[in-house]
Amino acid sequence: MKKMILGLATAALLVATSAANAATFSFSFSNENGLVSGDVTGLILTPDGDGTFAINSLTIQTAPAGIGFGLPVVINSFFQNSITVAGGNVTDSSITSLFLGGTAISLAGDTGGVNGASFLDLLGGANFGATGVRDADSSTLTFAAVGAVPLPAALPLMAAGFGLFGLMGWRRKKAA
Repeated sequence: MKKMILGLATAALLVATSAANAATFSFSFSNENGLVSGDVTGLILTPDGDGTFAINSLTIQTAPAGIGFGLPVVINSFFQNSITVAGGNVTDSSITSLFLGGTAISLAGDTGGVNGASFLDLLGGANFGATGVRDADSSTLTFAAVGAVPLPAALPLMAAGFGLFGLMGWRRKKAA
């Protein structure tokens, strides 16, 4: 009897527990004045809601082959890390990271009315942000909210069915 009560209490707790809220935004920018033609796309994971936040992670999903590394790349360390969300839309960004031992990405949107540069670069020493895919004034940088994937109704119904079968088995075992 105690096991059943403990099981039911655990199930109720799991159902009542809410997941941590996070928002996902896709980003993209195109080469305007760099040496490698093409587009860079990816995802940014931020805390949910409006405000100015540090992002949790950035994933580069696509980039031109001329950049020279495998995709996707997940980045969790940044030396500039700020994004502003208002009304579910990104209104400002200042995100820069070095990764893979000498590659840089920057997503610098409208900062006080002045656009920064967006680039994905193999640094190789000399020109920070001047080679690779580059948009010097972030004119092609866009962000879009990615909606949450809803849980299909079949999963909760299946869980309820398993619970019902478990209860029937428990009662049959108790009666025997």
